[in-house]
Amino acid sequence: MHTINALDEWGVLEVVSTGDLELAEMELERSEVGEMMQKNGFRKILVDDTAITSLPSSVELYQFGSTFWQSALPAKIIIAHVVHKDVLSEMEFLENVAVNRGTNIKTFTDHDEAFNWLKTQ
Repeated sequence: MHTINALDEWGVLEVVSTGDLELAEMELERSEVGEMMQKNGFRKILVDDTAITSLPSSVELYQFGSTFWQSALPAKIIIAHVVHKDVLSEMEFLENVAVNRGTNIKTFTDHDEAFNWLKTQ
């Protein structure tokens, strides 16, 4: 499950996910975020996955990370991704796949640090 909030003052969409994180949910979330970004003209996303309880497989994370450029997200997006330290290595794998295909994404374990980085981009 996820919620999407517009942080209008900063031009940021905040996406908060909870529960089991599955590939289908991630793709739905990305599609909804893309639509909202295009409506609002936003280019920055703060993804908070600190409350997820399980992850997709490494193959699915690879698939998701390698398809940002094919998605509904606008070009030149900036993504700060906050995760629990227990899943940091898996999410850094997702980050590396996405970065290697031109997506500006950085993974954090601290929400404030992620938001501050996003504000400077």
